[in-house]
Amino acid sequence: ILALFVGGGGSGGVGAQNSSGFVNATGGGGGATVLGFIDVTPGQTLPTITVGAGGAAVTRTTTGNTNGNAGGTSSIGGIITCT
Repeated sequence: ILALFVGGGGSGGVGAQNSSGFVNATGGGGGATVLGFIDVTPGQTLPTITVGAGGAAVTRTTTGNTNGNAGGTSSIGGIITCT
């Protein structure tokens, strides 16, 4: 089986208010991508497939910057894993 897995992308961060009164935000990063072959035999049961969720949203704090959150891991058992 040829399998393509993509990890959940990270959420964007948000910056503190700048001198013009605007809040700056950044886009989140994409999840890792893995392409792999899985050797199987007829009638074989494969492990559980997990789909990684995107990173949780963040909100602006009154001072400073807030980093985005990492996305979740996509996997098929321990055969293929990516974050």
